[in-house]
Amino acid sequence: QLSGLDFGDSPELRGLDPRSLRDQAFAAVRAGLQALAAAGRALPVLLVEDLHWADDGSLDLLQDWLAHAAELPLVLLMTARPTLLARRPDWGTPETTVTLQPLAATQGSELAQALLQHLGEVPQQLSALLVGRAEGNPYYMEELVRRLIDDGVIDATASQWTVQLQLHRLDTLRLPTTLVGLLQARLDALPADDAGLAGGIGHVFWDDALQALDAQAPQALPALQRAAFVKARDTSDFEGTAEHQFDHHLLHQVTYDTLLKAERKLGHGAAARWLQARTQGRGAEFLAITGEHAERAGETALAIDCFEQAGQDAQTRFANAIAQSYFRRALALLGEADPGRSFDLLSKVAT
Repeated sequence: QLSGLDFGDSPELRGLDPRSLRDQAFAAVRAGLQALAAAGRALPVLLVEDLHWADDGSLDLLQDWLAHAAELPLVLLMTARPTLLARRPDWGTPETTVTLQPLAATQGSELAQALLQHLGEVPQQLSALLVGRAEGNPYYMEELVRRLIDDGVIDATASQWTVQLQLHRLDTLRLPTTLVGLLQARLDALPADDAGLAGGIGHVFWDDALQALDAQAPQALPALQRAAFVKARDTSDFEGTAEHQFDHHLLHQVTYDTLLKAERKLGHGAAARWLQARTQGRGAEFLAITGEHAERAGETALAIDCFEQAGQDAQTRFANAIAQSYFRRALALLGEADPGRSFDLLSKVAT
Protein backbone atom coordinates (compact mmCIF):
# COMPACT_ATOMS: atom_id res chain seq x y z
CA GLN A 1 0.00 0.00 0.00
CA LEU A 2 2.84 2.36 0.87
CA SER A 3 4.45 1.95 -2.57
CA GLY A 4 1.27 2.94 -4.40
CA LEU A 5 -0.34 -0.47 -4.99
CA ASP A 6 -3.93 -0.71 -3.78
CA PHE A 7 -4.33 -3.20 -0.93
CA GLY A 8 -7.06 -1.14 0.73
CA ASP A 9 -9.40 -4.17 0.99
CA SER A 10 -6.89 -6.17 3.04
CA PRO A 11 -8.15 -6.96 6.56
CA GLU A 12 -4.67 -6.15 7.93
CA LEU A 13 -4.91 -2.58 6.63
CA ARG A 14 -8.57 -1.86 7.23
CA GLY A 15 -9.05 0.95 9.71
CA LEU A 16 -5.41 2.10 9.73
CA ASP A 17 -4.96 5.84 9.44
CA PRO A 18 -2.23 7.03 7.00
CA ARG A 19 0.38 7.71 9.69
CA SER A 20 -0.11 4.32 11.34
CA LEU A 21 0.11 2.65 7.94
CA ARG A 22 3.42 4.33 7.20
CA ASP A 23 4.89 3.69 10.66
CA GLN A 24 3.93 0.01 10.59
CA ALA A 25 5.34 -0.40 7.09
CA PHE A 26 8.65 1.20 8.08
CA ALA A 27 8.82 -1.04 11.16
CA ALA A 28 8.10 -4.11 9.00
CA VAL A 29 10.98 -3.27 6.67
CA ARG A 30 13.35 -2.88 9.61
CA ALA A 31 12.16 -6.19 11.05
CA GLY A 32 12.79 -7.86 7.71
CA LEU A 33 16.37 -6.62 7.60
CA GLN A 34 16.96 -7.80 11.17
CA ALA A 35 15.51 -11.22 10.29
CA LEU A 36 17.98 -11.57 7.43
CA ALA A 37 20.85 -10.96 9.83
CA ALA A 38 19.44 -13.36 12.41
CA ALA A 39 19.27 -16.08 9.76
CA GLY A 40 23.02 -15.80 9.30
CA ARG A 41 22.86 -14.44 5.77
CA ALA A 42 25.33 -12.00 4.30
CA LEU A 43 25.09 -8.36 5.34
CA PRO A 44 22.67 -6.58 2.98
CA VAL A 45 24.24 -3.77 0.95
CA LEU A 46 21.93 -1.25 -0.72
CA LEU A 47 23.22 1.16 -3.37
CA VAL A 48 20.92 4.07 -4.20
CA GLU A 49 22.12 6.27 -7.07
CA ASP A 50 20.93 9.74 -8.15
CA LEU A 51 19.12 10.25 -4.86
CA HIS A 52 18.40 13.88 -5.77
CA TRP A 53 15.68 12.54 -8.10
CA ALA A 54 13.95 10.57 -5.33
CA ASP A 55 10.45 11.36 -4.12
CA ASP A 56 9.96 12.49 -0.51
CA GLY A 57 8.32 9.19 0.48
CA SER A 58 11.44 7.26 -0.49
CA LEU A 59 13.65 9.77 1.31
CA ASP A 60 11.48 9.37 4.42
CA LEU A 61 12.10 5.59 4.38
CA LEU A 62 15.86 6.08 4.03
CA GLN A 63 15.80 8.67 6.81
CA ASP A 64 14.04 6.14 9.03
CA TRP A 65 16.88 3.70 8.40
CA LEU A 66 19.43 6.37 9.24
CA ALA A 67 17.60 7.09 12.50
CA HIS A 68 17.79 3.37 13.42
CA ALA A 69 21.29 2.78 12.04
CA ALA A 70 22.63 1.32 15.28
CA GLU A 71 20.13 -1.54 15.23
CA LEU A 72 20.05 -2.27 11.49
CA PRO A 73 22.43 -4.80 9.86
CA LEU A 74 22.70 -2.80 6.66
CA VAL A 75 25.32 -1.06 4.57
CA LEU A 76 23.64 1.90 2.85
CA LEU A 77 25.58 3.68 0.10
CA MET A 78 23.84 6.65 -1.52
CA THR A 79 25.02 8.96 -4.29
CA ALA A 80 23.52 12.37 -5.00
CA ARG A 81 24.25 15.83 -6.26
CA PRO A 82 24.61 18.57 -3.62
CA THR A 83 21.08 19.77 -4.42
CA LEU A 84 19.79 16.95 -2.21
CA LEU A 85 21.03 18.84 0.85
CA ALA A 86 18.52 21.61 0.17
CA ARG A 87 15.79 19.04 0.94
CA ARG A 88 17.63 17.06 3.63
CA PRO A 89 20.28 19.39 5.11
CA ASP A 90 20.99 17.09 8.07
CA TRP A 91 22.23 14.32 5.74
CA GLY A 92 25.45 16.13 4.89
CA THR A 93 27.42 15.40 8.06
CA PRO A 94 31.23 14.99 7.82
CA GLU A 95 30.95 11.54 9.46
CA THR A 96 28.66 10.13 6.76
CA THR A 97 29.53 12.10 3.61
CA VAL A 98 32.30 11.74 1.04
CA THR A 99 32.46 14.64 -1.41
CA LEU A 100 33.72 13.54 -4.81
CA GLN A 101 36.24 15.80 -6.50
CA PRO A 102 37.08 15.90 -10.23
CA LEU A 103 39.32 13.04 -11.30
CA ALA A 104 43.00 13.72 -10.83
CA ALA A 105 45.23 13.36 -13.89
CA THR A 106 46.46 9.93 -12.79
CA GLN A 107 42.92 8.67 -12.25
CA GLY A 108 41.87 10.19 -15.56
CA SER A 109 44.65 8.28 -17.29
CA GLU A 110 43.49 5.04 -15.67
CA LEU A 111 39.93 5.66 -16.88
CA ALA A 112 41.21 6.45 -20.38
CA GLN A 113 43.08 3.15 -20.43
CA ALA A 114 39.89 1.33 -19.38
CA LEU A 115 37.70 3.08 -21.96
CA LEU A 116 40.21 2.40 -24.76
CA GLN A 117 41.24 -1.10 -23.68
CA HIS A 118 40.13 -2.56 -27.04
CA LEU A 119 42.92 -0.62 -28.73
CA GLY A 120 45.48 -2.78 -27.01
CA GLU A 121 48.29 -0.31 -26.37
CA VAL A 122 46.64 3.10 -25.93
CA PRO A 123 48.53 5.91 -27.73
CA GLN A 124 49.74 8.54 -25.26
CA GLN A 125 48.41 11.37 -27.46
CA LEU A 126 44.90 9.88 -27.41
CA SER A 127 44.93 9.37 -23.65
CA ALA A 128 46.13 12.95 -23.16
CA LEU A 129 43.32 14.23 -25.38
CA LEU A 130 40.69 12.51 -23.26
CA VAL A 131 42.19 13.56 -19.93
CA GLY A 132 42.83 17.14 -20.99
CA ARG A 133 39.41 17.78 -22.50
CA ALA A 134 37.45 16.08 -19.69
CA GLU A 135 38.91 18.23 -16.89
CA GLY A 136 38.11 15.51 -14.38
CA ASN A 137 34.59 14.70 -15.60
CA PRO A 138 34.36 10.95 -16.29
CA TYR A 139 31.04 11.20 -18.16
CA TYR A 140 32.56 13.71 -20.59
CA MET A 141 35.41 11.26 -21.17
CA GLU A 142 32.99 8.42 -21.96
CA GLU A 143 31.02 10.58 -24.37
CA LEU A 144 34.19 11.85 -26.03
CA VAL A 145 35.25 8.27 -26.81
CA ARG A 146 31.82 7.67 -28.33
CA ARG A 147 32.13 10.86 -30.39
CA LEU A 148 35.52 9.76 -31.72
CA ILE A 149 33.92 6.46 -32.73
CA ASP A 150 30.98 8.29 -34.36
CA ASP A 151 33.40 10.45 -36.36
CA GLY A 152 35.47 7.48 -37.51
CA VAL A 153 38.59 8.58 -35.62
CA ILE A 154 38.39 5.24 -33.82
CA ASP A 155 37.23 2.17 -35.73
CA ALA A 156 35.31 0.01 -33.26
CA THR A 157 33.72 -2.36 -35.78
CA ALA A 158 36.08 -5.22 -34.86
CA SER A 159 37.01 -6.65 -31.47
CA GLN A 160 40.41 -4.98 -31.84
CA TRP A 161 39.88 -1.23 -32.23
CA THR A 162 42.16 0.88 -34.41
CA VAL A 163 42.90 4.60 -34.66
CA GLN A 164 42.13 5.85 -38.17
CA LEU A 165 43.73 9.30 -37.82
CA GLN A 166 47.38 10.22 -37.69
CA LEU A 167 48.10 10.85 -34.02
CA HIS A 168 49.70 14.25 -34.58
CA ARG A 169 46.38 15.45 -36.02
CA LEU A 170 44.38 14.71 -32.86
CA ASP A 171 45.02 18.23 -31.58
CA THR A 172 43.40 19.66 -34.71
CA LEU A 173 40.04 17.98 -34.10
CA ARG A 174 37.19 20.41 -33.49
CA LEU A 175 35.45 19.01 -30.42
CA PRO A 176 32.84 20.66 -28.17
CA THR A 177 34.36 22.00 -24.97
CA THR A 178 31.32 21.34 -22.74
CA LEU A 179 29.50 18.13 -21.90
CA VAL A 180 26.16 19.55 -23.09
CA GLY A 181 27.77 20.65 -26.35
CA LEU A 182 29.30 17.21 -26.82
CA LEU A 183 25.97 15.46 -26.27
CA GLN A 184 24.24 17.89 -28.62
CA ALA A 185 26.83 17.28 -31.33
CA ARG A 186 26.37 13.52 -31.05
CA LEU A 187 22.60 13.91 -31.29
CA ASP A 188 22.94 16.15 -34.35
CA ALA A 189 24.92 13.43 -36.08
CA LEU A 190 22.05 10.94 -35.90
CA PRO A 191 20.20 10.30 -39.18
CA ALA A 192 16.79 11.11 -37.63
CA ASP A 193 15.47 13.37 -34.91
CA ASP A 194 13.21 10.78 -33.27
CA ALA A 195 15.36 10.87 -30.13
CA GLY A 196 13.61 14.14 -29.33
CA LEU A 197 10.21 12.44 -29.37
CA ALA A 198 11.44 9.83 -26.90
CA GLY A 199 12.81 12.64 -24.76
CA GLY A 200 9.36 14.21 -24.70
CA ILE A 201 7.95 11.12 -22.97
CA GLY A 202 10.57 11.09 -20.23
CA HIS A 203 13.81 9.57 -18.98
CA VAL A 204 11.94 6.24 -19.22
CA PHE A 205 9.70 5.60 -22.24
CA TRP A 206 7.86 2.80 -24.02
CA ASP A 207 7.62 1.59 -27.63
CA ASP A 208 3.84 2.00 -27.79
CA ALA A 209 3.98 5.49 -26.32
CA LEU A 210 6.60 6.48 -28.88
CA GLN A 211 4.44 5.09 -31.68
CA ALA A 212 1.48 7.09 -30.36
CA LEU A 213 3.51 10.25 -31.00
CA ASP A 214 4.76 9.17 -34.43
CA ALA A 215 4.12 5.82 -36.10
CA GLN A 216 7.64 5.84 -37.59
CA ALA A 217 9.49 6.88 -34.43
CA PRO A 218 10.19 3.36 -33.02
CA GLN A 219 12.25 2.61 -36.14
CA ALA A 220 14.92 4.97 -34.77
CA LEU A 221 15.45 2.92 -31.60
CA PRO A 222 18.15 0.57 -33.00
CA ALA A 223 20.28 3.58 -34.02
CA LEU A 224 19.80 5.17 -30.60
CA GLN A 225 20.84 1.93 -28.92
CA ARG A 226 23.93 1.53 -31.11
CA ALA A 227 24.95 5.08 -30.22
CA ALA A 228 24.49 4.22 -26.50
CA PHE A 229 21.88 6.94 -26.06
CA VAL A 230 19.18 4.57 -24.82
CA LYS A 231 19.10 1.04 -23.50
CA ALA A 232 16.32 -1.52 -23.15
CA ARG A 233 15.17 -2.43 -19.66
CA ASP A 234 14.72 -6.05 -18.61
CA THR A 235 11.12 -5.53 -17.54
CA SER A 236 8.34 -3.10 -18.45
CA ASP A 237 5.73 -1.34 -16.34
CA PHE A 238 3.20 -2.03 -19.10
CA GLU A 239 2.37 -5.42 -20.55
CA GLY A 240 2.95 -5.89 -24.27
CA THR A 241 5.36 -3.02 -24.86
CA ALA A 242 9.11 -2.77 -24.40
CA GLU A 243 10.50 -0.20 -21.96
CA HIS A 244 13.64 1.87 -22.51
CA GLN A 245 15.59 4.52 -20.66
CA PHE A 246 18.12 7.18 -21.58
CA ASP A 247 21.70 6.47 -20.60
CA HIS A 248 21.87 9.57 -18.37
CA HIS A 249 19.44 12.18 -17.06
CA LEU A 250 21.52 14.97 -18.63
CA LEU A 251 21.37 13.19 -21.99
CA HIS A 252 17.59 13.03 -21.67
CA GLN A 253 17.41 16.76 -20.96
CA VAL A 254 19.62 17.65 -23.92
CA THR A 255 17.51 15.39 -26.13
CA TYR A 256 14.30 17.01 -24.93
CA ASP A 257 15.72 20.46 -25.64
CA THR A 258 16.06 19.56 -29.34
CA LEU A 259 12.26 19.68 -29.70
CA LEU A 260 10.54 22.85 -30.85
CA LYS A 261 7.92 24.27 -28.47
CA ALA A 262 5.06 23.19 -30.73
CA GLU A 263 6.49 19.67 -30.98
CA ARG A 264 6.87 19.48 -27.22
CA LYS A 265 3.24 20.46 -26.68
CA LEU A 266 1.92 17.89 -29.16
CA GLY A 267 4.20 15.22 -27.72
CA HIS A 268 3.16 15.86 -24.13
CA GLY A 269 -0.50 15.72 -25.13
CA ALA A 270 -0.07 12.38 -26.88
CA ALA A 271 1.93 11.00 -23.94
CA ALA A 272 -0.73 12.13 -21.45
CA ARG A 273 -3.52 10.47 -23.40
CA TRP A 274 -1.47 7.28 -23.85
CA LEU A 275 -0.71 7.08 -20.13
CA GLN A 276 -4.32 7.83 -19.22
CA ALA A 277 -5.53 4.97 -21.41
CA ARG A 278 -2.87 2.48 -20.29
CA THR A 279 -3.08 3.20 -16.56
CA GLN A 280 -6.80 2.54 -16.12
CA GLY A 281 -7.12 0.34 -13.03
CA ARG A 282 -3.50 0.93 -12.01
CA GLY A 283 -4.45 3.26 -9.15
CA ALA A 284 -2.31 6.33 -8.57
CA GLU A 285 0.91 4.84 -9.87
CA PHE A 286 1.27 7.19 -12.86
CA LEU A 287 -1.12 10.01 -11.95
CA ALA A 288 1.52 12.66 -11.34
CA ILE A 289 3.41 11.77 -14.55
CA THR A 290 0.19 11.98 -16.55
CA GLY A 291 -0.61 15.32 -14.93
CA GLU A 292 2.83 16.66 -15.79
CA HIS A 293 2.40 15.77 -19.45
CA ALA A 294 -1.13 17.18 -19.54
CA GLU A 295 0.00 20.46 -17.94
CA ARG A 296 2.81 20.90 -20.46
CA ALA A 297 0.40 20.12 -23.28
CA GLY A 298 -2.04 22.77 -22.10
CA GLU A 299 -4.72 20.14 -21.30
CA THR A 300 -5.58 21.86 -18.04
CA ALA A 301 -8.68 19.93 -17.03
CA LEU A 302 -6.90 16.58 -17.24
CA ALA A 303 -3.87 17.98 -15.38
CA ILE A 304 -6.04 19.29 -12.54
CA ASP A 305 -7.80 15.94 -12.14
CA CYS A 306 -4.51 14.03 -12.13
CA PHE A 307 -2.80 16.29 -9.60
CA GLU A 308 -5.81 16.28 -7.28
CA GLN A 309 -6.05 12.48 -7.39
CA ALA A 310 -2.28 12.16 -6.93
CA GLY A 311 -2.50 14.41 -3.88
CA GLN A 312 -5.31 12.35 -2.38
CA ASP A 313 -3.33 9.16 -2.94
CA ALA A 314 -0.24 10.70 -1.31
CA GLN A 315 -2.33 11.66 1.72
CA THR A 316 -3.42 8.06 2.22
CA ARG A 317 0.27 7.12 2.48
CA PHE A 318 1.11 9.96 4.90
CA ALA A 319 3.25 11.60 2.19
CA ASN A 320 1.89 14.97 3.24
CA ALA A 321 4.57 17.21 1.73
CA ILE A 322 4.19 15.75 -1.76
CA ALA A 323 0.39 15.71 -1.36
CA GLN A 324 0.35 19.44 -0.66
CA SER A 325 2.59 20.12 -3.65
CA TYR A 326 0.14 18.27 -5.94
CA PHE A 327 -2.86 20.11 -4.47
CA ARG A 328 -1.10 23.46 -4.98
CA ARG A 329 -0.35 22.60 -8.61
CA ALA A 330 -3.99 21.71 -9.18
CA LEU A 331 -5.07 24.92 -7.44
CA ALA A 332 -2.74 27.08 -9.55
CA LEU A 333 -4.07 25.53 -12.76
CA LEU A 334 -7.67 25.91 -11.65
CA GLY A 335 -7.34 29.65 -11.04
CA GLU A 336 -10.71 31.31 -10.60
CA ALA A 337 -12.63 28.93 -12.86
CA ASP A 338 -14.36 26.97 -10.09
CA PRO A 339 -14.48 28.69 -6.65
CA GLY A 340 -16.11 25.69 -4.98
CA ARG A 341 -13.41 23.29 -6.13
CA SER A 342 -10.75 25.85 -5.24
CA PHE A 343 -12.11 25.94 -1.69
CA ASP A 344 -11.96 22.13 -1.49
CA LEU A 345 -8.34 22.14 -2.69
CA LEU A 346 -7.41 24.89 -0.24
CA SER A 347 -8.88 22.87 2.61
CA LYS A 348 -6.80 19.87 1.55
CA VAL A 349 -3.65 22.02 1.45
CA ALA A 350 -4.39 23.19 4.98
CA THR A 351 -5.00 19.65 6.29
